[in-house]
Amino acid sequence: MSQIWPQNQLMNLLALALAAQVWLSPVAGALIEQGFDPPAQAWGVGHRGVDYEAEPRTEVLAIGRGVVTFVGEIAGKPVVVVNHPDLELRSTYEPVTAIVELGQEVLAGTPIGETAETGGHCAGHCLHLGLKGPGKNDYRNPLALIDHQFVVLKRSVA
Repeated sequence: MSQIWPQNQLMNLLALALAAQVWLSPVAGALIEQGFDPPAQAWGVGHRGVDYEAEPRTEVLAIGRGVVTFVGEIAGKPVVVVNHPDLELRSTYEPVTAIVELGQEVLAGTPIGETAETGGHCAGHCLHLGLKGPGKNDYRNPLALIDHQFVVLKRSVA
């Protein structure tokens, strides 16, 4: 016997579901090629994001709900940026050939493009996912947000 929900309870459940942020991997089932390794100083050497194994033309998904705030090239790399205003964060995806447009709203899991063959250290073999807070050098570890049941860490080669 199925339960019939009163309209107001159904709307409350829907509102709760929409309010809950779900954060997903940008590449379904991909292994982590290189993890987050922030520099000791803002100008120092480090890895300010996470690299996911991905062949060229692999579908790239938004990691969370937000608005596309940049689609274009930065230093010769095709980049997509999604602003997540609820947490004052923005996610960056490179190299990505975009299928989204500036100002487009996305949800976690929305396709935003596919990995490009050229551009940056990931060209042809991975997707670089960055996450920044509101400060100039406020780099964050994207894996702190992503639902870990969908992330597979690559075994290190000894």
